[in-house]
Parts: sequence; C-alpha cells; structure tokens
Amino acid sequence: MTRKTVPAYRLHKPSGQARAIVGGRHVYLGKFNSAESRQKYARLLAERSQPSHPGGTTATPPTATLLLVAEVLVKHLEFAEDYYDADGTPGKEFRAMVDAIAPVNDFYGDSLADEFGPLKLKAVRQHLIDRDLCRTEINKRIGRIKCVFKWAVSEQIVTPTVHEGLRTVTANGGQNGI
Repeated sequence: MTRKTVPAYRLHKPSGQARAIVGGRHVYLGKFNSAESRQKYARLLAERSQPSHPGGTTATPPTATLLLVAEVLVKHLEFAEDYYDADGTPGKEFRAMVDAIAPVNDFYGDSLADEFGPLKLKAVRQHLIDRDLCRTEINKRIGRIKCVFKWAVSEQIVTPTVHEGLRTVTANGGQNGI
C-alpha cells in the first residue's frame, strides 16, 4: 500500500473543521471550506514542497513568548513609521517595508513569532518568485523581512534563534549568503 505524498484537505465531522494529516498528526485548519482554512492548507502544502522539509514532522522548541507574527509586524510598523518619517509622512522605505511584509502576514500572521524560521521564509521567497518579481526586488524584500525579525530580537519580543535561523536563508535562493 503506497501513501499519498500530498496530505488531503478533509472535513473533521465532529468539529466541522478542515484538517490534514501530516506525519501521523492531525493539523486543524479552521472552519471547513472557509477562505482561512484554504489559505492555511495552501501554506501547509507550500511548506511541504520545500526540498529541505523534514517529511512533515515538525519538532519546534518551546516558545518563550506567545506573540503572533502579525503582532510583531504591527509593532515593527509602528516603530518604522516614526523611524522612516519624511517630513511628517511615511517615507518611501516605510512603504517598501509594508510591501515586503504583506505576504508574511498573509501566510503566517496567525503563527507564533518564535516559530517563524527558515522554511517559512523560503516559502515566502517562493511566493515572491511565483509572482514574477525581479531578483533584485525579491532580494530587497527578503532583506527587509529579516530586518523586521532582527529588530524584534533587539526589542526582546522574539528569541534570538529566530533571526539566526533567518540569516541562513539566501535572498536569491543561491548558494552564497547575504
């Protein structure tokens, strides 16, 4: 008997939630057939498509904080709005930062910030590649995302291992680091 390589999107009848079975674990995705559950399912498949994904088993260390990625992004934007202020209005770099972190929020806003690691950043990078953005723009956006988490470490709202992990991801997908 061969096993499917792609986890199926299924209904968990008792709870009415969507679920997928990954590595023997039931991953609940939200209300069945909702846009949110479909998005979480797409994110799950994107993560599993990464070549270095450990076969669906995720061993995550215990988290020190319970902030969500979306909360970290909001805190950073509040900081960046003042930092990149151009005569009382948000500057060009602030607007570029908003564009860079939008897919992070879309894909992982509801995830714990301390669990945002290299595979998730690679999934965001792949999303940017799939949108046919040029290499230099992708590199800039990945750099800005890393900058957000570097700032979060400096503010002690995420663990330093998050930024250390993200530093290992090259912006262009090549062998050379940034």
